Amino acid sequence: MLFAAPPEPSVVETITAWSTLVAAVATGVSAVFIAWQIGLTRKSVETTEKTLQVAHDEFERGRALQIEAQRARIDSEMPRLTVSILSQSYQAWFPDERVPQPLDSRDTAADAEPGHLFQRRTDLDTRVQVAVSIRIANDGPRRAVVLAGAAYADGDDRQRELVVPVGEHVDFWARRIHTVREWLDIHDKWDAGRPTT
Repeated sequence: MLFAAPPEPSVVETITAWSTLVAAVATGVSAVFIAWQIGLTRKSVETTEKTLQVAHDEFERGRALQIEAQRARIDSEMPRLTVSILSQSYQAWFPDERVPQPLDSRDTAADAEPGHLFQRRTDLDTRVQVAVSIRIANDGPRRAVVLAGAAYADGDDRQRELVVPVGEHVDFWARRIHTVREWLDIHDKWDAGRPTT
């Protein structure tokens, strides 16, 4: 039996075979290039995210430092005040009971005599006023304006602004009014080590 040699491929077939081979190689190279580009893009995105996180952290740190600097500047400009009690009145008054003053058009609160007893249940709702003399001294560096309650003879519960220049002080009487029940509650809290303001 005789074998015949296959016929020589035509020019078209040769070109087709070579172009198929080149296309396959080009597709493989493209796939490798695309995979490489995807890897580079992923690394670039991760690097960008890390950079943004560092930038955000630095921004927050800078903002915190700026706030602290502003607080320190405000604190350094705030007046330093010393508040002290000069004297305490040992007299109490009943602000709801008025005594007319013969030489004055205003009424004054009735005095609570020393040793006054609160015996009835209704006495627990009686309002009692006490007063204390306060001094506010300003050590600087700026003048201070404080809102102080002043004790007036007519029982008016007025407040006024007191200007305290640097290096000076102001003295005033402040008062506090509570019912007997509230005063007892304050006393009990002080005894229990829980003073109130």
